[in-house]
Amino acid sequence: MKKWLLLSIFLGMVLSVDFKAEASRISYFDKFMKDAPFLPVNARIEKVPDYSYDYYRMQLDEDSLVTFTFDDPSKGSILVALLQDDGSENGRSFAFIRTTEDDGDENKTVQQLQLRAGLYYVRIDGPEEKPYNATYTVAPLKSPIDVEPNNKVQEANPIALNTPIKSVGTIDAFDDYYRFTLDETSKVTLRTAKFNLQSFDQSVKLLYVDIDDNKGHRYLATTTTPDFPKSDTEVLPPGTYTLKVSASTSGYNPTYQFIVKTEAIDHPETYKNSIFGTTLKAGKKIRGFLGRNDDYYFTLDHDQKVKFTITTDSKEIMSAILEKANESGEYRQIIDYQYVQQQGLYTITALLQAGNYKMEPSTRWQQQNEVNYTIQFDEVTYSDVPTTYRYYSEIMSLSAMGIIQGYPDGQFKPTNSITRRQVFTMLSRYNDLHLTPIREMIQFKDIIRFSADYTLILPFYSAGIIDGSNGKMDLSSNLTRAQLAKILVNTFDLKMKGTSTEFNDVSSKHYAYNYIQILASNGITKGSYGNFMPNEPVSREHFSLFLYRLFENMKES
Repeated sequence: MKKWLLLSIFLGMVLSVDFKAEASRISYFDKFMKDAPFLPVNARIEKVPDYSYDYYRMQLDEDSLVTFTFDDPSKGSILVALLQDDGSENGRSFAFIRTTEDDGDENKTVQQLQLRAGLYYVRIDGPEEKPYNATYTVAPLKSPIDVEPNNKVQEANPIALNTPIKSVGTIDAFDDYYRFTLDETSKVTLRTAKFNLQSFDQSVKLLYVDIDDNKGHRYLATTTTPDFPKSDTEVLPPGTYTLKVSASTSGYNPTYQFIVKTEAIDHPETYKNSIFGTTLKAGKKIRGFLGRNDDYYFTLDHDQKVKFTITTDSKEIMSAILEKANESGEYRQIIDYQYVQQQGLYTITALLQAGNYKMEPSTRWQQQNEVNYTIQFDEVTYSDVPTTYRYYSEIMSLSAMGIIQGYPDGQFKPTNSITRRQVFTMLSRYNDLHLTPIREMIQFKDIIRFSADYTLILPFYSAGIIDGSNGKMDLSSNLTRAQLAKILVNTFDLKMKGTSTEFNDVSSKHYAYNYIQILASNGITKGSYGNFMPNEPVSREHFSLFLYRLFENMKES
């Protein structure tokens, strides 16, 4: 019985609290708003002096231009607040209308704004000791743009692209929101054309708003007043974007004008991701326009020297911030780097530990003009194979596979002739290499049994890939192009594809003729000016090129 009594008391307390909270809300809107008289169009409102607000309701059946006129502002300041019932206790104020003498008319103040169709609440705060007179009129919209309330993302007015957007109205409004849609990836430039605001905080901000996933928003671009001209340019993917016009002002007729310009671009996949950041890949060049979101991310699995190459045709001086992520994934640790500048070319190098990093290009001074740039990230593996090297991609690809490793001094020495030992060493590092033994290993004069060289050539000899010469293997001797053709064809069991390619210097009686034909038919060799040069030694870079083409051919097959 006591338990039921205590439960009844508890429920009574809870219901009492809820009732009081609801009563608090009802007491305000029921007393001042719910039964407030409707404000008739063109009717004159005459206010006698007192110390209270006046409340009215205003019903608009369609989107309209609403004009408020106040007589003789010299009698005292009048403030009109426009509200909506948003379920809160005090309602939602979205615009204020004031009397002023800044309009140059000593007899009256005329204020305008565009309103959506709907029910509004009007609260008038007049002078305490002086009467006032006011009227309002309704007319069609001047423009479908800037219709209040548009102070939230969900209320953003749609706008056209490549068309000047002008505000309508003379009142002190809060932030205005607009939206536009891109049907294709485009270059988007946000520029302010005109501001008439008595404020130090004036801007038009381009937002990416992810409402569905409740991830908030991020600023993509910002432009400010003509006193400090600036435009922001980004390349944006298809989607809907929001603009926020922000100004802290109390002046009369706070108008503004801006434009969103768009241009089609070629190869949009080569541009940065302005919304979520861009992942850098070694050797890949990324294009972009310097803006608010130039975040580039990369990960190193091991300690590595890296290089960033930034190019631009802008006269702005470029710089960058390099940061490492901590255990929480926050990029807080700023990393020092070496920096070299040459007319539009900026090179940044750093020796980094394994981890996650972010690179953010910027300008040294406040950016005023459009800055387009490219950025390329490279892992510096060999000091003599720069990113501009003709076979850089092929050499780096084989290096990433662990097939080539270079010399202890950090060089690859690409033009050096390759030895037989180096060829078999590199081929043996290919993880998917499977050689089937067809014969027993023999003793070579220059190979010590069970030595490292013996272990190296054993699978190649047993599979019939190599035979040696005069009882020797000559692992330290250079390999000719004809010998390499035979080794590659036999090692990877290559077959003839399509028609043959005849080389001027390889007759059909040459011992490697068939091997060279097979190699050429697979696109692995192309020769030079109709010649194959079968007796020329193979350079390390050409071996890398042959092997890279062979692997790419295997992928396609």
